[in-house]
Amino acid sequence: MAQQDFPKAQRIIYLISHYIDGSIDFTELQELDSWRKEKPSNENLFQELIDKESQSGAIREMQRYDTKGSLEKIKLTIEKNKAKGKVIPFIWQKLLAVACFTILIGVMLFFYNGHKANYTIVTNLKPHPQYIPPGSNKAILTLADGTQINIDAGTKGIIATQEGTQIQSTVNGQLIYSKNSRLESNAIIGYNTIETPKAGRYKVQLPDGTNVWLNSASSLHYPIAFNGNTRDVELNGEAYFEVAKDKHKPFTVTSAGQKVTVLGTHFNINAYKDEAKINTTLLEGSVRVISGDKQALLKPGEQSAINDNNIQISKADIHLATAWKDGQMAFVHTDLKSVLRQISRWYNIDVEYVGKVPDISISGDASMDADLSVMLKMLSFYNVHFVQQERKLIITN
Repeated sequence: MAQQDFPKAQRIIYLISHYIDGSIDFTELQELDSWRKEKPSNENLFQELIDKESQSGAIREMQRYDTKGSLEKIKLTIEKNKAKGKVIPFIWQKLLAVACFTILIGVMLFFYNGHKANYTIVTNLKPHPQYIPPGSNKAILTLADGTQINIDAGTKGIIATQEGTQIQSTVNGQLIYSKNSRLESNAIIGYNTIETPKAGRYKVQLPDGTNVWLNSASSLHYPIAFNGNTRDVELNGEAYFEVAKDKHKPFTVTSAGQKVTVLGTHFNINAYKDEAKINTTLLEGSVRVISGDKQALLKPGEQSAINDNNIQISKADIHLATAWKDGQMAFVHTDLKSVLRQISRWYNIDVEYVGKVPDISISGDASMDADLSVMLKMLSFYNVHFVQQERKLIITN
């Protein structure tokens, strides 16, 4: 075996160990797949190392296996044959097997000693990483008659006309309603609903000129025209609003557990059902937040949090609350479950936990244009242990 092949063996050791603990990214997975396809002996070794029985055997052999001595013997053999100018076939495979089993023992010991109650579950987990792209501009529009239209970044032009109001989709991910000034004041107004799936987001300009950015897994229910004395919409999930000013027609957003009323302002509402609190963050103007028999008036730079009909007002971190609108995930001492909920929505993955949820907080920004592997590297940096099984992320800390 030529001397220059040993760095390759070390690289394969690295890739297999990352495959075993589930932290391998898509590029590394492609590299490992190429090596496996080079020859049958590579694939045989790979299958042996990821086999559950081999892993269990590695633990049993740990106490009596002289890893250091074996590596020294291999090293001595290599040096002797180098001096004689000989090449020993498959010697790097032996080195690879020994070193990989050493890594494997360490991985298994971590699970066995630190998580005895979950040992059977964890050792049964096998990583199946796949490339998962970021979300994109896409949504489902439901018209007043129940017709559903799938819209995405490639949808362009007028997609529907209702009661004289035209609905146009632009290539940059925006839905625009043209105002129908001829609509009679007593006309029956139909309602539309725009819904973003997981891994989707979209912007809609309502008939009054109000702009709404919808985050992933969110929906907005609104009239085709604001023909009365108020402008009322319903939100599920998260949205950022830039409300067109109209002092004669207050704009009201109803979401789970609260109502927000404004005349014209910029604000963000996070009202996901799987979040503990409903957060409303004010950037400009003023908003009145109502929950049950309680209400509060927010000033720019403030945030309200509603939990069990209690309203708490605090100074807002504007960037943290609105970064998603500008294509960033922002975290400031954010607990792991909250981080993973955001990742789950944007990449359309499921998250499961084995055992106790680790007490880990994360800080930093990440581009929402990056694929999932970038987020997984961030989790690894914070010592979050996981196994990726296609679109499922299993946290094993």
